[in-house]
Amino acid sequence: HVVELQAMDLVFAHYPEVPVDTAAGYVLDQLDSLARSGLTGLHALDFSDPSEAVYRHIEEDGELPLRIRCSPLVPADSAPEVWQDIADQQGLHGRRWHVEGAKFMLDGTADNGTAWFERPDTHGENREPLWRDLDAYRAAMRFFTERGIPTATHAIGDQAVRFALDVIEEVGPAGRAPHRIEHIESVPDDLLGRFAELDVVASLQPVHGTRHTRADATDNWSRRIGPDRVAHGWRTRDLLDHGAVVALGSDWPIGPGDPRIGLADCQLRRPVEEPDTAPVQPGQAISAREAYTGMTAAAAHAAGASHELGRIVPGHLADLTVFAANPLGLVPDAQSGNPVLATVVGGAVQLHPNSTEGNQ
Repeated sequence: HVVELQAMDLVFAHYPEVPVDTAAGYVLDQLDSLARSGLTGLHALDFSDPSEAVYRHIEEDGELPLRIRCSPLVPADSAPEVWQDIADQQGLHGRRWHVEGAKFMLDGTADNGTAWFERPDTHGENREPLWRDLDAYRAAMRFFTERGIPTATHAIGDQAVRFALDVIEEVGPAGRAPHRIEHIESVPDDLLGRFAELDVVASLQPVHGTRHTRADATDNWSRRIGPDRVAHGWRTRDLLDHGAVVALGSDWPIGPGDPRIGLADCQLRRPVEEPDTAPVQPGQAISAREAYTGMTAAAAHAAGASHELGRIVPGHLADLTVFAANPLGLVPDAQSGNPVLATVVGGAVQLHPNSTEGNQ
């Protein structure tokens, strides 16, 4: 059982080096699959080596099938010299990828006990931040904000979300794009309105709730954090009702990367392919239009790109998806099988003749 980044470093120290051309082949294959499922762009909250080399290698011989916005990770308890290196990466770009923003991990995951909740879980865990020096997190957030670099903070537990919101209120807006908080798996009522008040994007992955938890609370996540916090899980409906901009993602490969599956699950609050499975927190279901907005206009807002992405209007980039049927007119169970006939990125058409079934 590998718990978070430091333990992963021990593994990676013995991991064989993968040639750039081999890595590029793997990456391009996966990006092609995501494009076939209907994506024209994605947010990659990572820019570790050999990301730049891989993207440039792909563009030497061809084209990325979609746009990628990369936000490098600011390691927990890192020094200002590291922050400066990440600041210096801002603006790196190719034809369809660019570096913008900085990603923080304020806590880990609830399932393995490394998230940061106000109260410990049933194992006495999930009670500490990943940043042991919280003043350093505060200083790093201010460092990037003062340079106009927007941040995305991974915060799963209620205390992590609360602290991230407090710090964002202290440091103020970054300018080019709003700050955002990723995951937000369980939050109390008093935090719901603060996202809109502070113009912080709530970036959620409802497919984690539909596929990693169960309505009867027999899953590990639910048993660990207890029924009161389970009842406040993945509050998509409540955040929208409190005026928050809710950007919907997958956290692929942790969740299914096919957006059609995510769009169905958002409405059903259960896996779309499991009609007999009871929904998880069904009161948090949203409509088809709200789900599509979360993956289009809201995602563009999260990137500070509402002036050129997220809508099909004159003057915007010609990034769009052609479905066989109007997604807004489909029942939720039909979303995942809606064929993607083509994607268009910057006006370049890519036909997808074999996209009938959603990727699992």
